[in-house]
Amino acid sequence: MNLDMALKEIDGLKIKLEESEMKYRDLYESALNMYHTINTEGIIVDCNRTEADILGYSKEELIGNSILDFQTEESRKTGKKAMNKLFNEGNIKGLELQFVKKDGGVIDVSINAAVIYDRKGRPIGTRSVMRDITKDKKMMEIIKNSNFKLQAIFDAITDGICLIDKNFTIQEINRGMTGYLGVSPLDFIGRRCYSALAGRENMCKDCRAIYTFYRGDPVSYSVSKELNDGYHEFEISIFPVRNEKGGVEQVVYYIKDITEKKGMERKAEEYMKRLTELGK
Repeated sequence: MNLDMALKEIDGLKIKLEESEMKYRDLYESALNMYHTINTEGIIVDCNRTEADILGYSKEELIGNSILDFQTEESRKTGKKAMNKLFNEGNIKGLELQFVKKDGGVIDVSINAAVIYDRKGRPIGTRSVMRDITKDKKMMEIIKNSNFKLQAIFDAITDGICLIDKNFTIQEINRGMTGYLGVSPLDFIGRRCYSALAGRENMCKDCRAIYTFYRGDPVSYSVSKELNDGYHEFEISIFPVRNEKGGVEQVVYYIKDITEKKGMERKAEEYMKRLTELGK
């Protein structure tokens, strides 16, 4: 009787184990990411259905072939080096390669892999998870191109523009601004504005940006500054840059050289004054 109960219990455990294995296998096969196992020669010994579907092959067409056969020529070179490194170090993360689909299309993937060892600690293969990052790469390229275009527009503006954070650190500055001072934007980014623009060790006592940071209102004023070619008059406007909650996180300095404009205004005033005197 005890033996029968023990056998039934064993059968019950077997059924539960089989059910657990089926659930695991189903999760493995239908996972969002691609999974495969290769031996020490780089031959695919197992892969999930997701990997087969994304690459456009059946599992039977993938298993038994070298993983390198499904990579672009350039990625094969990188893949071989990465495989050697993987077996030496035990794991690898964030490896980016390109795989060729059955229809000839190319996808970008990010790979995390770990070595499989036998009971004696000898490597017998690797398990890898691959994530399709093709859309991510394309989006990054679009953003990169967009940023390039925005930067080109930003730098094409002849007036000076400068973005400053709450620590009074220059985050962005265009060539119009640095052109006034005859230096590169790289000489300013990351520096405190009072040091880079005013040559001070401490914050300016009459700093208008403080008002914009704490009141949230724009400010405009005029200043005169001696440059290499003489004195210039500038009109400076400070505008708030708000976050999603409405708080001011940064301010934009917009600086316009009004030297010529002021000179014309003074000449016009002198001309009108002379006309008035002649009319007396």
